[in-house]
Amino acid sequence: MRRFLCLFIFILLCIAFFVPAAAADSDTLTITDSGKVLAEVKVGSVFLYRVGLFTGQHTLINGEGEIRYDKSLLQPLAYGDPTPEGYSFEGRLADASAVVNITDVPGNVYYNFSQVTGIEGYGSTDEPYLKLRFKVLAGGTTELNHLMQTLTARDNKNTFYKLFQNGKASDRYDKPPYTVGSVELPCAYIGDANNDGGISLIDATLIQWITAGRRLSYSKPNADTNGDGDINLKDALAVRRYAAGMNAANVGDYRFASE
Repeated sequence: MRRFLCLFIFILLCIAFFVPAAAADSDTLTITDSGKVLAEVKVGSVFLYRVGLFTGQHTLINGEGEIRYDKSLLQPLAYGDPTPEGYSFEGRLADASAVVNITDVPGNVYYNFSQVTGIEGYGSTDEPYLKLRFKVLAGGTTELNHLMQTLTARDNKNTFYKLFQNGKASDRYDKPPYTVGSVELPCAYIGDANNDGGISLIDATLIQWITAGRRLSYSKPNADTNGDGDINLKDALAVRRYAAGMNAANVGDYRFASE
């Protein structure tokens, strides 16, 4: 009887130890690249996957590549639209008039860009990024990989260099001509003017007070719901609509520090 009781207690302890851990794992997706952990993201959340482009201070001309992901765990969002909501340029490429083409075959996002203009040479401290938003569908662990196929740059003598060709890097530079992909997690919600992690009538009222000239502490990036650079009654109305359960463009969306 004593042996049976000890065995029963041991089983209960095992259940108490392992079940919470399993539950926690099911709520989180660990994202890795070649085995290296990039981030842990909650299921249902959205994150930015960014790939830096380094050309040794030469002007970037064109490039193409692919991002491989597990379609059962991740979903790319708004691909094909070169805006902050989709696959786009960041850094000094943000104002470049580039032609961007995106194709998503579930499990692979293929992209190419060309006709990059208005960008002089840059170094690793201000390198531009290509980025894509992903939504986490399920928990566990997954590999998210970027593969550069072609990357072309031009120096100040108007000489063109293939930094990547047919998926292989040239030996022109000691460091790889592109950085390993990185993950950026959201920092806030659009509409959360007081930055308390929720969106309510309190935020709408705060925005109204701000527009009336009251000097109060608030998050301007969160309060500027339409992204026009101004905080006004339109923003307050959008937050009120959202708090009332109605559709309000942008309000409630994840906000990233880099945007």
